Amino acid sequence: MITVAGTAAITFGSNTPHSRDLLKKACDNAGLKVKFRKPSRTSSLMRAITQVVRPLVPIDAPLSVRRLAQDLAYEAVAIRKGRDKNDPLHLVSAEADATTDAVKIIACDPSVDVGATTLLLQAAYDNELHNLSSSQVRVAIASVIRKLNGVQLGAANLYYLPHDTVSRWHKWRDDAQLFRYHSVPFQVADDPATVEHIINQLNVEVSGQAQEIIAAVSVGSLEPKSAKALAKRAQAIVDKIKSYESALGQQLEWMREPLEQASAALSVSTLMAVSA
Repeated sequence: MITVAGTAAITFGSNTPHSRDLLKKACDNAGLKVKFRKPSRTSSLMRAITQVVRPLVPIDAPLSVRRLAQDLAYEAVAIRKGRDKNDPLHLVSAEADATTDAVKIIACDPSVDVGATTLLLQAAYDNELHNLSSSQVRVAIASVIRKLNGVQLGAANLYYLPHDTVSRWHKWRDDAQLFRYHSVPFQVADDPATVEHIINQLNVEVSGQAQEIIAAVSVGSLEPKSAKALAKRAQAIVDKIKSYESALGQQLEWMREPLEQASAALSVSTLMAVSA
């Protein structure tokens, strides 16, 4: 059987958040280096204000969130129906502390409940700062699968995982608590057509990188640091191809040998530069 993990098979709730720290810890535990970009405080505060204030105005009323003179301070204004656009309704002005991330309302319309709105703003801001959206979780899962030498099978967000990485996938999935999304790897029949498709997708993935490395070698006169970095990249691709040869029971010399030759040439180039 061929093990396939699918991000498309994961059922997400609408805008279901997931802890960035939890996913990062799961990656650390599995020895996977995956970067999770933390959103800026400014964009997080803007989105938080929009989420909280939008229900306070009619759905057909344009809502704008604009920056104030202070750092990390924004105001939400709405254009009222039948009123001049230069006379908007100033609903909420709020700012966030850059050290404590505490949010406070600095001005608001009399109709706004300051206490309740402050609590809602704080919760929305914390969520934006520390959680990933469902689409970001999908991107993170795809990054993890690629780190485990997974190869995407077409455009369906399905990835083939070599057998020797499946246990690490299970551990990461459990540590990241993806069971909250009913995520399970599933299997498809181990037939020749599927194997051929996997090999073709692997070739598509590595061929571009291989051509770039081989072209750099053909030019010659590389700096030692550049040659070493390219040799490392070439060896990583060779190792990935070898893992697929083992998993699929197929010899892929035609895909692997040009990279092995390039890696050897780069190693010689590095040694000659060091000894010169």
